Amino acid sequence: MALGIMVVAAVLIALKFQGIDEKKAEARPEAESKAEISETPKFPRWVFNDSSIPEEAAYKAETLAKIDTFWREFEKNKDSLNPNTSKNMSEIVPPFMKKYLSDINPYIMWELKADPNDKNIANFTITAESEPALRPILKTMVERAPKLKEWRFVNYLPPFKPDEIFDGLKTKDNFKLTAFETKCEISPKNKIDITIYSPDFEDSEEASTNGYRLAELVLGEENAERWAGRFRSVKRAVTKDEKTASIEFSKSFSALKQTILANLPDKPYFNYDWQQRPKYFYVVPNPKNPKTSVDINMCIDSPLFYSDRYSKCGDKFCYLVTGEKWGFKTENDIIPLLDQMDKTLVDTKCGITWAHNLTIGKNGECHFSVDMCINDIPKALPILKKLVAEHKVTRNTFLIFRDADWRFEWISLTDDKEAPLFRNGED
Repeated sequence: MALGIMVVAAVLIALKFQGIDEKKAEARPEAESKAEISETPKFPRWVFNDSSIPEEAAYKAETLAKIDTFWREFEKNKDSLNPNTSKNMSEIVPPFMKKYLSDINPYIMWELKADPNDKNIANFTITAESEPALRPILKTMVERAPKLKEWRFVNYLPPFKPDEIFDGLKTKDNFKLTAFETKCEISPKNKIDITIYSPDFEDSEEASTNGYRLAELVLGEENAERWAGRFRSVKRAVTKDEKTASIEFSKSFSALKQTILANLPDKPYFNYDWQQRPKYFYVVPNPKNPKTSVDINMCIDSPLFYSDRYSKCGDKFCYLVTGEKWGFKTENDIIPLLDQMDKTLVDTKCGITWAHNLTIGKNGECHFSVDMCINDIPKALPILKKLVAEHKVTRNTFLIFRDADWRFEWISLTDDKEAPLFRNGED
């Protein structure tokens, strides 16, 4: 075996404010990938925060303290912040959020809204929108929220009711929509491409942005962010009303999402041998039947990549990358290491390797990365660290994750305390 493949709602919304521009990367049609560059992490690690690094430990401790302060103050002011009971929300809520929520992180966005299905409940959404890498912090934040019977705390904006979509679109974006229809298709990226037809659209970037917002209102933010692909907004005379069009849109999207999930392997990837893996990784997309042919090489550097579009068993797509010199002179020299790495991960039932990228410099030095699918990260780490140590590499070797919400998470496989540079995969 050899790893030779190279990878390249006016009536609905009480208040909504945010600290930064809320446009998302995929609110516009996807572009061709630009040349890859490197960048330093925008946020310190959260999931794999290392308490032995003073700066990281201080960051997490300070952030947790601010989160707890926010919730203490929120509970004290829960009645005045409640859109179902407060009469002065516009005077009370924005200053409160600026003082306590923005202090946690200025990129956090929020929405306070009466629950459309229960008049006794208020929904408080704390979301990341344009910064998915913040989601681990927000998940922790919701986990530490107080238990208040009149409040529901969530991390993604929920969908609107089908007969209130147009009001929501007008309120959020000041865009008037009178009728629409949609067409959903599975893309080779295991996403769902959406075409929206309406007499109110124009052929412009703004129309695509409004198309994304419509999808977010109908499908909910989580589906729109994690599963929606390309957006096309087409000016066309249609007459379907908002309730009918919204219900059909939601049903079509959900059916295709279930089709994608149904075609994913029923077991973790380490259960599949080398003859079976190409079925999931290397098949060239068939435009006549994209449901059964996905080339993950096209997807891995998407700015909003999520492992759960390719695994329903908890596999995480990641890569081992090294900037150090290794004692390999040709590609054939690296194969025994890759074989050993793959076999050990498979034998311990925690992951697989599935591709590599090798560069041999002018002076014969070898740098490489290895793509892998890890099902059990704690079990895989000592295996990878041992293999790295056996080759007498002591620094500058990392495990980096592909998922957008783990965008700046990393684990050192040597003794590194400084964060690596990250590939910028944005389109």
